[in-house]
Amino acid sequence: MWNEKFKDKAGKTKYRYYEKYKDPYTDKWRRVSVVMNKDTKASQKEAMFQLEEKISAKLNSKIDNSANLKFHPLLDEWFEYYKKTNGSKITTIKNVKHIVNLAKRHTSSDLILEKIDLKIAQSLIEDLNDDGLTYDYLRRVVSVIKKSLKYAEKFYQYNNTRIFDDVTIPVKPKTIEDYEKEKQKRENYLEMEQVIQIRDCLLDHMSNGKYESSKRHIMLTAYIVELQALTGLRIGEALSLQTKDIDMENSQINIIGTIHWLKNDKGYGYKDTTKTSGSYRTITINQRTKKILKTVMLENKKLKQWSSRYKDRDFLFTNIYGNPILLTTINKNLEFAKNKLNIKKHITTHTFRHTHISLLVEMGITLKAIMKRVGHTNERTTINIYTHVTEKMDKQLEQKLEKIPY
Repeated sequence: MWNEKFKDKAGKTKYRYYEKYKDPYTDKWRRVSVVMNKDTKASQKEAMFQLEEKISAKLNSKIDNSANLKFHPLLDEWFEYYKKTNGSKITTIKNVKHIVNLAKRHTSSDLILEKIDLKIAQSLIEDLNDDGLTYDYLRRVVSVIKKSLKYAEKFYQYNNTRIFDDVTIPVKPKTIEDYEKEKQKRENYLEMEQVIQIRDCLLDHMSNGKYESSKRHIMLTAYIVELQALTGLRIGEALSLQTKDIDMENSQINIIGTIHWLKNDKGYGYKDTTKTSGSYRTITINQRTKKILKTVMLENKKLKQWSSRYKDRDFLFTNIYGNPILLTTINKNLEFAKNKLNIKKHITTHTFRHTHISLLVEMGITLKAIMKRVGHTNERTTINIYTHVTEKMDKQLEQKLEKIPY
């Protein structure tokens, strides 16, 4: 340790004490300093103490270890790393951020990573379960935490990454309502006659709209759900359709994206890549589908000519400003038609996608061909509908067999 005498801005004499230390990453000598008012033995002793503390802090910051690492900062640090390296969509990143916030909300901000044992881990999952999270969502929470622990292992030599492997995720007993929901999922499709009824009901209702915007939304809802029933498009895929995706000459639609409800410099809602690589596809369309698309394109052309508010972003199903219409608006119009027609089934936009699948099953199209057309990579959803429709067809066969004369 050594010191240098100097005068501060006020002209007072002071002493700057220095000490050297070696950077463990570069093997270069570096130095730290503290300022004292005097050059006495007491001052020298105090300076030595402060310099040692500074050197210790510098060295500890260079050495990655989990001894004092807290759980919350780890989650935050891992999340920033995840955003930069995972390549996930913005919506996925937002969902992961929500999970990180959930985990932080149900644990102490002072919780040290090394102190997490099975009891604390299990308690966290049970608290989240008490909040009403589903079994599948709890699994996602556990998955996110385990990834953060693997990050701690990689960068901080943390060695207890398997602690959440032994956590038991509570399974809630199924109720009558649960079984009823499962049944509704299996039967979540309509007959084509019902689709036409909903379409016509909405087109009739359009004339009662107070404003041009609401009339347009009702009309587009009618065409969107019919389009879904004829093509099997997801609602996000339908709303992301642009003129450039339509090949009228070859009767095809190129499905290359889905809509995300985020604001950007062009407006509200933007087109991103499809849900999965299997969702990226080209499908054939019939004459009725082409007529729907041509009708919507013509309406957009009129709006562009008549309204200065309309900004042409090339989307087909838009509000009067040129942004894709909101799903909440579509659902509101569907609810009106359902009540007007006294349809007892739970109906969402996904019902019309499933309707298309059921139509393909009744046509005798193979499971593999159906999956390819609707962009399913996991066959479970397709099989659920496939099985239910074929069961219905088997019952119809039984009834027909009974009518054979003898």
